[in-house]
Amino acid sequence: MYVRRERLLPIPGEVPVNVGDEVRPDTVIAKIEVLPGDPYVIDLRQEFRQKLTAAEVSKAMQKRVGERVIANEVIAQLAKGIFSEVVTVKSPVDGVIEFISRAYGRVLIRDHPRSALPVSVVPVAKQLDVWPATIRMACATGRATRSSRARPLPTARA
Repeated sequence: MYVRRERLLPIPGEVPVNVGDEVRPDTVIAKIEVLPGDPYVIDLRQEFRQKLTAAEVSKAMQKRVGERVIANEVIAQLAKGIFSEVVTVKSPVDGVIEFISRAYGRVLIRDHPRSALPVSVVPVAKQLDVWPATIRMACATGRATRSSRARPLPTARA
Protein backbone atom coordinates (compact mmCIF):
# COMPACT_ATOMS: atom_id res chain seq x y z
CA MET A 1 0.00 0.00 0.00
CA TYR A 2 1.37 3.41 -0.98
CA VAL A 3 0.43 6.80 0.40
CA ARG A 4 1.13 9.85 -1.71
CA ARG A 5 1.40 13.23 0.03
CA GLU A 6 2.58 16.54 -1.32
CA ARG A 7 4.38 18.75 1.17
CA LEU A 8 5.75 22.24 0.61
CA LEU A 9 8.61 23.68 2.63
CA PRO A 10 7.85 27.10 4.14
CA ILE A 11 11.31 28.36 3.13
CA PRO A 12 13.99 27.06 0.75
CA GLY A 13 15.64 23.86 1.94
CA GLU A 14 17.10 20.52 0.90
CA VAL A 15 15.20 17.39 -0.16
CA PRO A 16 17.59 14.40 0.16
CA VAL A 17 15.16 11.86 -1.42
CA ASN A 18 14.09 11.53 -5.03
CA VAL A 19 10.72 10.84 -6.62
CA GLY A 20 10.10 7.08 -6.51
CA ASP A 21 12.45 6.40 -3.56
CA GLU A 22 11.02 4.09 -0.95
CA VAL A 23 10.90 5.80 2.45
CA ARG A 24 10.12 4.63 5.95
CA PRO A 25 8.25 6.59 8.65
CA ASP A 26 11.56 7.64 10.24
CA THR A 27 13.24 8.68 6.94
CA VAL A 28 14.19 12.36 6.71
CA ILE A 29 12.62 13.61 3.50
CA ALA A 30 13.34 17.34 3.80
CA LYS A 31 15.58 19.69 5.76
CA ILE A 32 15.46 23.43 6.32
CA GLU A 33 17.63 25.71 8.37
CA VAL A 34 16.01 27.38 11.33
CA LEU A 35 14.94 30.88 10.43
CA PRO A 36 17.74 33.19 11.47
CA GLY A 37 16.97 36.35 13.36
CA ASP A 38 14.02 37.42 15.44
CA PRO A 39 10.68 38.39 13.89
CA TYR A 40 9.34 41.93 14.49
CA VAL A 41 5.68 42.62 13.82
CA ILE A 42 4.69 46.20 13.06
CA ASP A 43 0.98 47.03 13.31
CA LEU A 44 0.35 49.77 10.75
CA ARG A 45 -3.14 50.46 12.11
CA GLN A 46 -1.65 51.23 15.51
CA GLU A 47 1.23 53.27 14.05
CA PHE A 48 -1.08 55.37 11.87
CA ARG A 49 -3.75 55.46 14.62
CA GLN A 50 -6.57 54.63 12.23
CA LYS A 51 -8.29 51.72 10.57
CA LEU A 52 -6.83 50.80 7.20
CA THR A 53 -8.32 48.95 4.26
CA ALA A 54 -6.22 46.49 2.26
CA ALA A 55 -5.92 49.11 -0.51
CA GLU A 56 -4.68 51.73 1.99
CA VAL A 57 -2.08 49.31 3.35
CA SER A 58 -0.84 48.64 -0.20
CA LYS A 59 -0.71 52.36 -0.94
CA ALA A 60 1.12 53.18 2.32
CA MET A 61 3.83 50.52 1.95
CA GLN A 62 7.10 51.85 0.57
CA LYS A 63 8.81 48.45 0.62
CA ARG A 64 7.79 45.05 -0.75
CA VAL A 65 8.14 41.49 0.53
CA GLY A 66 11.72 40.27 0.18
CA GLU A 67 13.30 43.73 0.28
CA ARG A 68 16.10 44.47 2.72
CA VAL A 69 15.61 47.31 5.18
CA ILE A 70 17.95 49.04 7.59
CA ALA A 71 17.06 50.34 11.04
CA ASN A 72 15.14 53.64 10.93
CA GLU A 73 14.43 53.33 7.19
CA VAL A 74 10.91 54.38 6.20
CA ILE A 75 8.87 51.31 5.29
CA ALA A 76 5.43 52.94 5.11
CA GLN A 77 3.95 56.41 4.99
CA LEU A 78 0.48 57.83 4.87
CA ALA A 79 -0.85 61.34 4.31
CA LYS A 80 -3.73 61.99 6.68
CA GLY A 81 -5.79 64.86 7.86
CA ILE A 82 -6.93 68.08 6.21
CA PHE A 83 -3.42 69.47 5.88
CA SER A 84 -2.06 66.16 4.54
CA GLU A 85 0.22 65.53 7.49
CA VAL A 86 2.55 62.69 6.45
CA VAL A 87 2.98 59.99 9.09
CA THR A 88 5.88 57.60 8.56
CA VAL A 89 6.64 54.16 9.96
CA LYS A 90 10.29 53.16 10.25
CA SER A 91 11.91 49.76 10.52
CA PRO A 92 13.01 48.98 14.08
CA VAL A 93 15.88 46.73 12.89
CA ASP A 94 18.10 45.76 9.99
CA GLY A 95 16.44 42.85 8.22
CA VAL A 96 14.15 41.64 5.45
CA ILE A 97 10.43 42.24 5.00
CA GLU A 98 9.11 38.71 5.22
CA PHE A 99 5.35 39.21 5.10
CA ILE A 100 2.75 41.97 4.69
CA SER A 101 -0.80 41.32 5.87
CA ARG A 102 -2.98 43.74 3.97
CA ALA A 103 -6.10 42.44 5.72
CA TYR A 104 -4.78 43.11 9.22
CA GLY A 105 -2.33 45.91 8.41
CA ARG A 106 0.72 44.13 9.82
CA VAL A 107 4.28 43.89 8.54
CA LEU A 108 6.70 41.14 9.59
CA ILE A 109 10.38 42.02 9.46
CA ARG A 110 12.93 39.27 10.12
CA ASP A 111 15.91 40.69 11.98
CA HIS A 112 19.29 40.12 10.36
CA PRO A 113 21.12 37.77 12.76
CA ARG A 114 24.40 39.70 12.55
CA SER A 115 22.73 42.94 13.64
CA ALA A 116 21.62 41.53 16.99
CA LEU A 117 23.41 43.00 19.96
CA PRO A 118 25.20 40.68 22.34
CA VAL A 119 23.32 39.94 25.54
CA SER A 120 24.85 40.58 28.94
CA VAL A 121 23.42 39.40 32.21
CA VAL A 122 24.13 41.83 35.01
CA PRO A 123 23.18 41.18 38.64
CA VAL A 124 21.71 44.66 39.06
CA ALA A 125 19.59 43.85 42.11
CA LYS A 126 22.59 42.44 43.94
CA GLN A 127 24.79 45.39 42.97
CA LEU A 128 22.14 47.86 44.17
CA ASP A 129 21.45 45.76 47.24
CA VAL A 130 17.68 45.60 46.60
CA TRP A 131 15.10 42.88 45.96
CA PRO A 132 14.80 41.87 42.24
CA ALA A 133 11.07 42.69 42.36
CA THR A 134 12.01 46.32 43.11
CA ILE A 135 13.99 46.48 39.86
CA ARG A 136 11.11 44.97 37.88
CA MET A 137 8.64 47.46 39.37
CA ALA A 138 10.95 50.40 38.70
CA CYS A 139 11.45 49.35 35.09
CA ALA A 140 7.72 48.77 34.56
CA THR A 141 6.79 52.19 35.96
CA GLY A 142 9.68 54.02 34.32
CA ARG A 143 11.18 55.04 37.65
CA ALA A 144 14.58 53.39 37.60
CA THR A 145 15.97 55.34 40.55
CA ARG A 146 16.52 53.93 43.98
CA SER A 147 13.75 55.17 46.21
CA SER A 148 13.50 55.32 49.97
CA ARG A 149 10.82 52.61 49.77
CA ALA A 150 13.19 50.09 48.19
CA ARG A 151 13.89 47.31 50.66
CA PRO A 152 17.51 46.22 50.98
CA LEU A 153 18.38 42.55 50.68
CA PRO A 154 18.61 40.68 53.96
CA THR A 155 22.17 40.05 55.05
CA ALA A 156 23.42 36.86 56.62
CA ARG A 157 23.89 37.25 60.32
CA ALA A 158 26.70 35.38 61.96
